[in-house]
Amino acid sequence: MQMNEYKYHYFFTSFDIETFDLDDFKYNFVNITSFRLIDVGDVSVRSILKGMEVYNSQYKNESIYHRKLRTIQTEPALVYDSVYIFAIGLKTLEQSHTLRISNASCEEEIPWDGGLSLINYINSVEWRGLTGPIQFKEGRRVQFKLDLVKLRQHSIVKVGEWSPETRLNITEPSLFFDAGALNVTLVVITILALQKMPYSCNECCSSSH
Repeated sequence: MQMNEYKYHYFFTSFDIETFDLDDFKYNFVNITSFRLIDVGDVSVRSILKGMEVYNSQYKNESIYHRKLRTIQTEPALVYDSVYIFAIGLKTLEQSHTLRISNASCEEEIPWDGGLSLINYINSVEWRGLTGPIQFKEGRRVQFKLDLVKLRQHSIVKVGEWSPETRLNITEPSLFFDAGALNVTLVVITILALQKMPYSCNECCSSSH
């Protein structure tokens, strides 16, 4: 399709661009940008991934850890962090409460009396995992960031950051512009499409009691 050159810019919505085979795109100067949640250059991340590599080599385990790329996909990394945070919360709860195992019943709705305390302990956990610093506020994760990355000829490089607090901060704006193309006018075209609703708002509200 002749769409593999510097005139085209592709934005990948996947957080796992570093696990893709991009050799066919590296030397054509095609613009490929994406976000990532896992910073493989972080000391804590490298330490955890090193432990996974040792485990895999000892037990010959085929896992989601990419040994050649020395990275891990975002989804299993989030699962790893979630289980670890749950374990920390449960261990902290055990230090102040006597945990009793309750038999589950499909006939009786008897909640576990330690659930609220466990949630509070999980919300108080602060830890640095595969997906960066983990901290919660009212049940929501805060203080996290996404790296803005861009494909260069030899590797994928970080060119900025995004966080809920500061939003997008591009540290290498020159990588998004052609140095020889000054005063370029971009023409953007869009189509306004109106969709007729099948019923009015009043009908919607009256039917959703």
